[in-house]
Amino acid sequence: MSKIDDYEQILESLPKGYVATKKIAGKTYYYLQWREASKVKGTYLPKDKVSGVLQGISERKRIEKLIKDIKKRDFQRLPTLGKTSNDLTGSVMSGNHVAVTFEKGVLVSLDKRYAPLFFLHNSNLEAWLASRAIDRHRPNSRLLKKALRITETDDHMIALKAHGATISDDYWFKPAHSPLKYGDIRFKTDYFANAALKGDPTALSLDPTLTPELTATGSYEKCWKIIDSSWWMYKKENELERFSEYFCYLLGKEMGLPFATYELVDSFIRTKNFADKYSFEPMSALVGDDDRFEVVFAGILPFSDQVKEDYIRLIWFDCLVENVDRHNENCGLLKDSVTGEIVGLAPNFDNNLALVANNYPPKNILRTKDGLIEIFKEFVNENKTAGSIFATMELPPLTGEILARCFNMNPIKVDEKVVSQYLKNGYEQLLKIKNNLRSISRT
Repeated sequence: MSKIDDYEQILESLPKGYVATKKIAGKTYYYLQWREASKVKGTYLPKDKVSGVLQGISERKRIEKLIKDIKKRDFQRLPTLGKTSNDLTGSVMSGNHVAVTFEKGVLVSLDKRYAPLFFLHNSNLEAWLASRAIDRHRPNSRLLKKALRITETDDHMIALKAHGATISDDYWFKPAHSPLKYGDIRFKTDYFANAALKGDPTALSLDPTLTPELTATGSYEKCWKIIDSSWWMYKKENELERFSEYFCYLLGKEMGLPFATYELVDSFIRTKNFADKYSFEPMSALVGDDDRFEVVFAGILPFSDQVKEDYIRLIWFDCLVENVDRHNENCGLLKDSVTGEIVGLAPNFDNNLALVANNYPPKNILRTKDGLIEIFKEFVNENKTAGSIFATMELPPLTGEILARCFNMNPIKVDEKVVSQYLKNGYEQLLKIKNNLRSISRT
């Protein structure tokens, strides 16, 4: 956890307020008193407890000062958007490297080594910034804007309030003539996490500061929190969604597939930022919003055979667990910010609408004429390159023992027999497609 979180947990166990005394009939009585809103409340203190309570109050004041000092040290003021920001004159940066330069929103130079993939085929800076802004339809985003005193209504201007920066890559917008360095704008605090995740109204009393919540995209209530110096995305989901997200993670890891790390925490699920060493480039940067298998596959053809194989394995797993929500923002590539090289496909993440989230108990347990599997079948049958890769691909086994371990590790319970059969039948349907392709290639 962050130091502030640690200290705030300590505060929960410490008394607050002050010790007051009253003399009644010549005897001294002690009371712990504190203020809640406009009311003063209190409770009687036995004499032998007074010393411990006073020590606790003293410790509370010490901890509160430590928290205040940390916030003062790490405070990052929201930028005042000057003229060069407003008219989009400046540079998209990769860390401290100039990647793409703009003059009043018009692209004037580009360094392919550092530029986001988006700008290799699209020069619209406003659209790129808008794609990084918080979804304004999320109820808690409205509270967040109030707390941060944001009056801008355009998505690209909201993103600029965070310099266009995100947790998942090192890109940001630097206005012309700005002295800022990447270290100045890189996110250091998570003060507004609970406002974004839970709608915590206490955020309204905080000083506006730079926060990754302004560029946390997606339709679910979510937030970024710092845990042991690493960023974790917390997401608010219902129980079946959390079961599906966590079970898919457990199953993927058991099958040896590259997955982002997930954990269940109270009534939320969290995932560790997998792009701490590389920049995440969503598929939308290559092919826009069209997430058809053949379109995405065409977009990654210039990259390595491993990338293409990993993509087919990703959508194979999606079909196995019936993830109908794979789109071009939750699938992408990892880019080395130093060399500019694509190092591979991003690990699998975002499976909360898979499996039983919208289909419990599963209706088509036999998985015959399964819509997603049929689409995959058409893709690998019609695309010779994809079909050849899938036919020769080594698929991980799906055994009863693997499924049993996944159910045991998931504290959210569903009908194990039904879900296991659903997955096994899906696996068999996909295996038939693979074997048929293999037999065709031999003839």
